[in-house]
Amino acid sequence: MSNVNDYLTRTNNGTSFSDSDVDIFGMTVLAQGMRLYVKTGMKPAKGWTVTNMLHMAKQYLGKTYKRTQLLEAASDLLAKANAAKALPKTEG
Repeated sequence: MSNVNDYLTRTNNGTSFSDSDVDIFGMTVLAQGMRLYVKTGMKPAKGWTVTNMLHMAKQYLGKTYKRTQLLEAASDLLAKANAAKALPKTEG
C-alpha cells in the first residue's frame, strides 16, 4: 500500500492533491458510480444521469460510448486509472 504523502503536493501555502491524482480519483469514482447504476439502478447522486456519466467518461477517455455501454466505459476508466497509478511520481 502506498503512503498518502505520495499523492500530496506541498507548497508554502498548503497541501493539495496533484492534478493527475485528482483525475485518478475522478475516474475511479465515476467508474464505481456507473457500476452501481448498472447493477442496482441507483444513481450515486441526483445529477448522475446516464448521459452525464457518459459525457464525463468521454472527457476522461476521449471515446464516445452508447447508453448500453456503461460497463465497458467503467472498465476502461478503471484501466486508465490503474495505469496512471502505476506511473512513477515526479517532483515538481
